[in-house]
Amino acid sequence: MKTILFASRSCIVIAMLIFSSCSELREEEVLSTAPKTGPEKYIPELAYPGITGIEKKGKLFGEEITYHQINGEAVFEGDIILSKEQLNEEAGLRNQAAGVPSKARRWTNGIVPYTIDKSLTNASDIYKAMIHIEYYTPIRFVQRSNQNNYVTFKNSHGFSSSIGMSGGQQFVNLGLAFNYGSVLHEICHTLGLFHEHNRDDRDQTITVHYGYPGCRLTQGLLHRSKPSLRQRS
Repeated sequence: MKTILFASRSCIVIAMLIFSSCSELREEEVLSTAPKTGPEKYIPELAYPGITGIEKKGKLFGEEITYHQINGEAVFEGDIILSKEQLNEEAGLRNQAAGVPSKARRWTNGIVPYTIDKSLTNASDIYKAMIHIEYYTPIRFVQRSNQNNYVTFKNSHGFSSSIGMSGGQQFVNLGLAFNYGSVLHEICHTLGLFHEHNRDDRDQTITVHYGYPGCRLTQGLLHRSKPSLRQRS
């Protein structure tokens, strides 16, 4: 029952990306917020903006997928970093939810230890995203003390995260001019959530206009052509 409740509540977070946090930040936890200025362009959901990499085929939970190898990493759907172990994992039970099926990939007791890299001088949007998730789900974030498995938020040239708990230190990479929404999106991957808009049955519900002006994320909008990661029961 707890597992079902956790999965149901966690999926709500994806739908709440555009909403503001319903809780106030504790003043002592929030670093000063510097205005985001300069010529940087905000490009969400891309681990390596402008770099295609080498397209490869692999398997995720026993199903064939296409990913891109960039800088030695397996990049899936634009911003999800897959480990070698995940690409070799056997098929597991999957229901209609958008989360990882393996219990080993879920954070123990729903608690996520974290650190924030010292090079990241503006952490207010990170705390805001954490509070949002804690408000709507049973997930809790705690500053890391001596936990073996934990996530580190750090600056990067793009946006990316591992999917679920990968073991040891893992990263939420935040590109230039990141905001609360982009942090929330990547944290959801860290919690084990995939892109709901890439379900194989997506076209039964929505219509994607790929030629719409300003739509860059065609790779991130691809959907799977057969029942796979979302339809296993």
